[in-house]
Amino acid sequence: MAPLSAELPKALVPTLDTPQLAWVLSGLQRAGLERVWVNAHADYEAIDRVVARQALQRDMRIEVSHERAMALGTAGALRPIADGLTTSFLVANADIATDLAIERLMEAHASAKAPATVLAIPVDDEADFALEQSWVFDLIDRREEVRSGHRYGGLAIFEPEVLSYVPEGESGLYETVFKGLLRDHKGFAALEWEGYWLDIGTPRDHLKANLDVLAGMRDPKLVTQAVGETCERWDVMAFVGQGATVQDVELRHSVVGRNATVAPGSRLERCVVWAGAHLPRGEYRDTVITPTHQLPVR
Repeated sequence: MAPLSAELPKALVPTLDTPQLAWVLSGLQRAGLERVWVNAHADYEAIDRVVARQALQRDMRIEVSHERAMALGTAGALRPIADGLTTSFLVANADIATDLAIERLMEAHASAKAPATVLAIPVDDEADFALEQSWVFDLIDRREEVRSGHRYGGLAIFEPEVLSYVPEGESGLYETVFKGLLRDHKGFAALEWEGYWLDIGTPRDHLKANLDVLAGMRDPKLVTQAVGETCERWDVMAFVGQGATVQDVELRHSVVGRNATVAPGSRLERCVVWAGAHLPRGEYRDTVITPTHQLPVR
């Protein structure tokens, strides 16, 4: 996500002027989950502030698991909170955008009676899994082999027994839990999903995530729950956050965050302007504008 990640942790990069983390929490709240841990490494103070606001707004118990010395990875992050993981638990990547109702994954896990159930996205290349009848029978290392199959969708439900595969320190789910379950012939299940899904891993993906919401490609109930309705304008052509200044500005498929300023006479097409940014007069297309960067996305 560089250079954007130099300004905000990836989990706080905004979709429709709302931190991506809030979108994930909306999905968890909709599924009835009440206790959440958010692991934080880079700029953990900013994550602390967002989590505090979200906990009050959503009436959820949300704690921050600080990884100040080093980022612990998708598996390593579970070790510091292992004492609280005494029943089935969900792991969600904060940089994944999807309309999947988490209840469907919970139902699939209960039905499979497996130690793990993962969200699996069909792909023509860069697959992580090979499936047979909704069970993972092989892992694919995308760094060494590019082939069709299913990609890990950034959501999984685990039983506490999988914690035995997680060592102290940094580690990933692929190298520890997934490989361990297959090695020990325990296997794990998968829920295949062909609905909306996006890995927001690059500035281009960040722009796409925003434009997809504007275009009505996301579940409107989830959008409203995540974003709320506190804005100056919200239609298929533009989203303008509270306090933004866009007088005499032509907006075409663009998002302008709260308290941002765009100079009169400007034209924006397929752009995202972050909260608090100030944009001089001009014509901008396919650009992400932050308080310190103008980043064309080609």
